[in-house]
Amino acid sequence: MTPTATSPGRLRRTSRSAPSTPARPSARAATRSPSPTRATWPSPTRSARSRGPGPPARWTAGAVQGTGAASPLDGQTVTVEGVVVGDFQDDGQLGGFFIQDPDGDANPATSDGIFVFDPDAPDLAEGDVARVTGEADEFFDLTQITRVSTVGDCGDAAVPAPTTFDLPADDATRERLESMLVTFTEPLTATETFTLARFGELVVSSEGRLFQPTNDGGDDAAEQDLNNRRRLIVDDGSSVQNPDDVPFTDVNGEVIRLGDTVNHLVGVLSYGFDAWRLQPTEEPTVTRTNPRPESPDPVGGDLQVGSFNVLNYFTTIDEPGAVTDTGDDPRGADSLEELQRQRGKIVAAILELDAEVVGLMEFENDADDAALDDLVASLNAAAGEDRYAAVEEPDTGGGLFGTDAIKVAMIYQPADVVPMGPSATTSDDAFDNARLPLAQRFRAPRGGKPFTVVVNHFKSKGCGGATGANADQGDGQG
Repeated sequence: MTPTATSPGRLRRTSRSAPSTPARPSARAATRSPSPTRATWPSPTRSARSRGPGPPARWTAGAVQGTGAASPLDGQTVTVEGVVVGDFQDDGQLGGFFIQDPDGDANPATSDGIFVFDPDAPDLAEGDVARVTGEADEFFDLTQITRVSTVGDCGDAAVPAPTTFDLPADDATRERLESMLVTFTEPLTATETFTLARFGELVVSSEGRLFQPTNDGGDDAAEQDLNNRRRLIVDDGSSVQNPDDVPFTDVNGEVIRLGDTVNHLVGVLSYGFDAWRLQPTEEPTVTRTNPRPESPDPVGGDLQVGSFNVLNYFTTIDEPGAVTDTGDDPRGADSLEELQRQRGKIVAAILELDAEVVGLMEFENDADDAALDDLVASLNAAAGEDRYAAVEEPDTGGGLFGTDAIKVAMIYQPADVVPMGPSATTSDDAFDNARLPLAQRFRAPRGGKPFTVVVNHFKSKGCGGATGANADQGDGQG
């Protein structure tokens, strides 16, 4: 993820498209600690860096964190000492380090750790004792010390033993452990990898995988709330987008699969981008507990119907000045080389799937069907025969299929199925300003009942101006 400067000494990731995560309120009422206890320490054994005037008040990490969601010392200059429990100072990392009070303040309602944001700090390692002077700050709901004037190296000490942290856990429980070293007593399950390759984020959950609350009906809001308490993001502590090496692989270097088990999770509990996340300080162990099946279980049929999202398959290259037939900017490959790479992966996957009918999503909506024809020609070239043909879509105006920048499509194997009549769509106003569905009826030359396949690609439910029943009800529907 490419960070962008939002204010002096702060970094923020660029926006991204991903499944939504319920956020903590951005303006949280802080429960102020009434008279926090100031700390007293001996002088540092060696001064790593010092700048700025006279000594400010000294506080424990717990006093800076406070008992509420925000620091009672927000905006004040403080000095805090602690053992480094998480070092994320390298290029492309978080631009700082986490320190923790090894003795704690004996108050279970306060966290004994805090993040120090200081890209210019001297090199520190886990186990170093650091005395930091800077400003207490709430950065997107993470309590931290920033605008650092002094980092004193006070020798080294044993890293505090990680605190046991188990899921499910609500925000209040997590807040009490913010920026502290934690571990888990139970194995967790890989439940989402949507942003793993791009941002190095793996979502894990307790008690098995998470599923959409609306799948089974019932009390969807309660189920969504439980899902929120069962989930946690395991981050790679990096601001690099699309790293060469995907993190969190198994012992054979294979990328983790949903349903696999994650053990030996040790790291610092942090918060950022509207979600709680663990920054590992040790490499977790991934156990392959959900191996990919070689083939689907037999169901007694002799025809296969599949679907495949081609992820913005555009033959109009996304380069300056390019415009598609719908008047939109191209959404696909930035170069011919990138298109070739995209095409190669999709062709290999569809040929391996070998379904008689395949519904496809996210093709360029072009008047001459160039993108769809390009893929079909590539499939047949790779197969060494005319294995696939495309269903002809209805013309809804100007040679286009609907008005959206992308459209659905359908391909089939003529040797196994034969279209019955033209394809169809709908004129229902529910699909106005949306991607149209595509329906086609088929029969098999060797007999059997005719069947109809409908390809849909519904738009995401996102509308900041929605009200009433159309607004997000917090039940997983969006």
